[in-house]
Amino acid sequence: KILSSPGPSREAAADCCFRMSRDNTVKVAMSENNELLTGLAALLKSEPGTPYATNVLLCLQNVSFPADTRETLMNAANGVIVEAIIHVISSPVDAAHKKPRETAMAVLSNMGITPACKKGLFEYRGGVLLKSLIGVLERGDGDENNVLAMEKALTVCKNLANHKDTKLPMFKFPLLLPNLTKVITKAVSKSATHKEIALQVLQNLANHNDTPMMFLESPGLVTGIINVVAGDDFD
Repeated sequence: KILSSPGPSREAAADCCFRMSRDNTVKVAMSENNELLTGLAALLKSEPGTPYATNVLLCLQNVSFPADTRETLMNAANGVIVEAIIHVISSPVDAAHKKPRETAMAVLSNMGITPACKKGLFEYRGGVLLKSLIGVLERGDGDENNVLAMEKALTVCKNLANHKDTKLPMFKFPLLLPNLTKVITKAVSKSATHKEIALQVLQNLANHNDTPMMFLESPGLVTGIINVVAGDDFD
């Protein structure tokens, strides 16, 4: 109830949840407590740029470490946590929201290790999660507050693309391929790390019977990959 209601006690409650989430037994219990998760989600949606929002997300990151909590956490209260995380990811790119946005994607990265979550997160509400990740890529690394967020967004995409049922629909997903192409050609990022992870996303998408020929038909993609190999920074 404290988490769900604005007030000075919210910060202490969020810190308490973070501290409790360090215990492995508590992690499982927290992943199954819909009332608690609904309160955490309410805080994230109303105050995503606060230090105590970061504590809530660090709590969720801890809860999502064990393999047996991830699917439960994803499905909790009809996806209330995923919805709140999308809200945080889509928040302004500035210093106040930097850490919450980065930590939100770290939670998704943990969840995306589990096969059921790869598919479930991709399919969530018709792809709204992937749209929010693409939005992070579109912003580029011109603002230092988006640099690590881009790396984490690409890592989540890499995890989601490593499932037999997501490869083809992700390949066809609007704006994903064009933005991955922009990353590997350094049109939106100068980071070698961003480029490396983007190539891993493409590698996962290419591991499907129907996608290799589609790669050849994607504007600029093959040329971009060739330029990576031919470039001075290729290792």
